[in-house]
Amino acid sequence: MKENKRLFYFAIIISILSLGISIYLNFKVKTEVAIYISGIMLNIFAGSIILVVTSLIYYFSERRKLFHSIMNQCLLLRNSFNDIEYLEDISYCSFEEYYEYYKNQEPFSKMSMKEIKKLYASNKENHEEKIYSKMKKIMKAYLVIDNLDLTEFYTLYDSLDFIFSKKKKIEIYNMLFGYTKELRDKIREKAYHFNIYFNSVNGNKVVNYQFVRELQENLFYYEEQKLSNRVKWKKDLSECNYSCYYDNIKDKAYITSNEIIEYYNQLFVQIGKIAYFDKKYNG
Repeated sequence: MKENKRLFYFAIIISILSLGISIYLNFKVKTEVAIYISGIMLNIFAGSIILVVTSLIYYFSERRKLFHSIMNQCLLLRNSFNDIEYLEDISYCSFEEYYEYYKNQEPFSKMSMKEIKKLYASNKENHEEKIYSKMKKIMKAYLVIDNLDLTEFYTLYDSLDFIFSKKKKIEIYNMLFGYTKELRDKIREKAYHFNIYFNSVNGNKVVNYQFVRELQENLFYYEEQKLSNRVKWKKDLSECNYSCYYDNIKDKAYITSNEIIEYYNQLFVQIGKIAYFDKKYNG
């Protein structure tokens, strides 16, 4: 795009200058030599007009190819977040809540208090192990994102150069390139600690659990409500992929959805509208 933009401006300048000189020589000077040079200037003007048209054709051709590449990058970035799952709260219900919920159910009604406490402790331990196991999987997915080579991605931004709208490049930077850089920086900050965890014998699970929970605040939509008082979710679930969780003991249900995936899907459509000059483009 840059080369064709420069060629376009160069051709415009040459055409204006050659036409201006030709008019001046032909109508002001009017000598035989001036008329001869005027003819040469008109030929240059005609050639520069052809160059203007040609540079525009190549500009729009390169423009479309570049935007196709950017749209593909949106999909690649979206797919890189597919393995990021929501990490649930590791805190387990209190024994009092546990006992109150199960006390009249089989086989709890026939169990001694000692047996119930032992079962509670086992369930709590299993819950924590399940969460930590999921945490490791999520941490590895973040490390994959941290190690993504985005050289080509940012090269595409450098290649962007608009003839008719200088603000468009800034707009695209803010909604895609700047956004991706900010998101990647947040992940990179935590990825440093994830690498330490995996490279150590006894990594700090508690601290890294908090890091994953902090990161997902930037990634996931979360909405909670009471099971005993269910209402319609605020989020339109027909337009996203979501997960729904139920906790009968704590009387709550909540949904989560990966907003990063949704965002890059929306960007794919927005970039498509720019690429095809079609406000109705929907992917």
